[in-house]
Amino acid sequence: MDIEERLNELGIVMPPPPTAIGNFAPGIVFDNILYVSGTYGTVKDGSGSDHIPKAGKLGGDLQSVYGFDDAAEQLIVILERLDRPDLAIQI
Repeated sequence: MDIEERLNELGIVMPPPPTAIGNFAPGIVFDNILYVSGTYGTVKDGSGSDHIPKAGKLGGDLQSVYGFDDAAEQLIVILERLDRPDLAIQI
């Protein structure tokens, strides 16, 4: 089973990527470690605009559970950004 099949099986839908704010590579592999860039915590809203879903500080303004939810959401955003043949990433 490949990654896309597993994500579909889990009901995970890849979101559209955030709008780039600069000219950078979405990721680079060095010494078998993937380094990502341009991941600044935004997601697309219904109109297609980028926004930060829950601004604030965990343990202060926000409960810790929001941190877990947002981390999972950002992982999906990063996976979508890395779904590019020019990166040749093997996960």
